[in-house]
Amino acid sequence: MKTAAELCFQEFDVNTQKLQLLAKRFIALIEHDIPNCIINGNTSNILTGIISITFPGVDALFLLYLLEAENIYVSNGAACNCKNAKASKVLVAMGNSQEYAKSTLRFSLNYTNCMEEIEHVVNVLKEKLALIENIRQEGV
Repeated sequence: MKTAAELCFQEFDVNTQKLQLLAKRFIALIEHDIPNCIINGNTSNILTGIISITFPGVDALFLLYLLEAENIYVSNGAACNCKNAKASKVLVAMGNSQEYAKSTLRFSLNYTNCMEEIEHVVNVLKEKLALIENIRQEGV
């Protein structure tokens, strides 16, 4: 147990720094490429690489399934409540509307991710949001 704890803490600072770099890059790409979304929380102090993003007017559960079809796994609520059509209780408790909360996804990053994966997720996300917009415009 002692050895496992020592190994964990040996790389803790390096892994934390890498995770922060990945999160900052992800946020920068999202803000640049998808300007109408809203990043929830303090983007300068990301806790453990969990990033909550609201896509106004988008059904987050539908977007979640589109991303899942591309092997990109996100959540639309707390880990114990994922794939639930109900709005996030946390976002509502923070004063957001039900509609706002139902348009929000949570992205979780890990220090084992790489920049290429971050860029891939943003590109697929842009593609799926464009698909949703096309569906909306066609009235399907």
